[in-house]
Amino acid sequence: MKKALIYILSSILFVGYIVILYLSIKPNVSWKYSKNNAILYIILATFGMYTFYFSSTYTEALYLLCIVGFVYAMKKEKYEYL
Repeated sequence: MKKALIYILSSILFVGYIVILYLSIKPNVSWKYSKNNAILYIILATFGMYTFYFSSTYTEALYLLCIVGFVYAMKKEKYEYL
């Protein structure tokens, strides 16, 4: 039962990473096709060769969620969340 909860938590953290990554890439006005680039990057980040770490009990999903969340907060200048 404990192992199943760890897998579920890791999957939830990975989905959070994907959502925040999409939100931080999409509104970039310097790219002509920013929505298409954001979707392409999400596909590459989701189906890459290294993504088996996200479905295991490692903490890479939490680490990436914290890093991308920090970058997103800095980009939006919401310093009170840091």
